[in-house]
Amino acid sequence: MSQQLSPERVVEKAQAMAGLSDFGGDEFREPLAVLLRAIGNESGVAPERFPEVEGAIAFNLHNRLKIIEDRKRFPGISAEVIEKPLFILGLPRSGTTAMQALLAADPKARTTLHWELLNPSPPPETATYQTDPRIALAEAQVEGMVKAAPDIRERHPFDARLPEECGRLFDLAVMNQGTFGAYYVPSYLNWLLAHDYRDGYPIHKLALQHFQHRHKGSHWVLKSNKHMFTLERLFETYPDLRLVWLHRDPAQTLPSLCSFIKSTRAKFKPDTDPIALGPDWTTMQEIALRRALSSRDRMNVERQICDVSYYEMLDDPAGTVQRIYAHFDMPFDAGVRDGVLGWLRDNPQDKFGRHKYTPEMFGLTGAGLRERFAFYTDRFGVKAEREAAAA
Repeated sequence: MSQQLSPERVVEKAQAMAGLSDFGGDEFREPLAVLLRAIGNESGVAPERFPEVEGAIAFNLHNRLKIIEDRKRFPGISAEVIEKPLFILGLPRSGTTAMQALLAADPKARTTLHWELLNPSPPPETATYQTDPRIALAEAQVEGMVKAAPDIRERHPFDARLPEECGRLFDLAVMNQGTFGAYYVPSYLNWLLAHDYRDGYPIHKLALQHFQHRHKGSHWVLKSNKHMFTLERLFETYPDLRLVWLHRDPAQTLPSLCSFIKSTRAKFKPDTDPIALGPDWTTMQEIALRRALSSRDRMNVERQICDVSYYEMLDDPAGTVQRIYAHFDMPFDAGVRDGVLGWLRDNPQDKFGRHKYTPEMFGLTGAGLRERFAFYTDRFGVKAEREAAAA
């Protein structure tokens, strides 16, 4: 094949995979072209890996094709109402993954599991939700990931049946800043920031309707730090949402994030420079926080937000969930408590090993990060982690 990445070829591959041609819209085509151009010109990915890059993006678009086709097969999908979804956000590595799992342990809740995000079509059914053959496909994929990187689950607890972030749904529109984690593509990131991700939210909601149609819950439990960049778009899409905002010392979250990104980028660029990651991701997360706080201050939504300290969740997870439920006037019954306690029993901290890192590994210092993010930590009373441990 040509040594150039081709948007047309990606679209053709997606259509061939799905045996379908209707994407339900063309908003994805511009960011697709921007992304492929950036990967080709900026990422340092070797050209011989380009077919793999195209295949991964085509797979996401093939899922989009199938979801659009399912809306025709199951007309009731478009009538589904997403009511009072519970969203979790915060800086990456601030406990949002654990919080999603804790809140999703409510047996009445609905969340996005890895296996259904990986292969969303057809809409999952309640009767086969625990036995769906797509679970085995996801388990095989996770096994392959662990084989390629044995320590990957020290950084993130991947498993077919574990909750995963709804931000992955933005891949259906090729509008996901998480792509910057896999590739160094600053021009694509700049495009996303300038376009405010606006066109990504309709496909996000469309996908939730899809998942909900044949397997409902009392409410959705969703999480993604990506919503920090677009908080106003999130509230426009889901006006009655309930938001749990996790807070943790950036001197801990940012080095942890850089460590995760280094392992992710190593797949396509093994010689990724860790020292270059620190400034890039520190700037990106500062932008995310400043955008989110500015949006929060402009909107009259304080009653829809529950701020939670990472350390509070760590010290008393069940009590923290109970406080969140009380904040939103949600019934915290024995079923919820048993679900939370059961999850804690089955998923002890560091179940897959401890993730080790230091700021200095990425050209950062704890003091420098705390000074840079004082606008945030002072506002929410976020303690330095060493102080919290001693308190």
